[in-house]
Amino acid sequence: MREPKYSPVIRLDAWLQRANARMRASLCDAVDIPSGLLRHWATGRRNMSARMAGKLSEASEKVSLDFPDAPIPLTRGDLCAACHACSHFIESRKI
Repeated sequence: MREPKYSPVIRLDAWLQRANARMRASLCDAVDIPSGLLRHWATGRRNMSARMAGKLSEASEKVSLDFPDAPIPLTRGDLCAACHACSHFIESRKI
């Protein structure tokens, strides 16, 4: 069975659908962005930079610690196509 095609839009959108409003607000507050920007990334209207993917990845880990029912934390590779193709990310997935 083949793995579905990678898409940062699908991964972020799935996380946002599983998270409640307080979790989404906590994520936005942690990286100081408006919630509308998350929706733009999740719908593919805008692309995320590698730097912001790192910040959101760290923030999603914090959200998962603060909220026991939070979705699985996002990784840089989940959020940014450039990070997903990076050799460091590919090697880290092999471990």
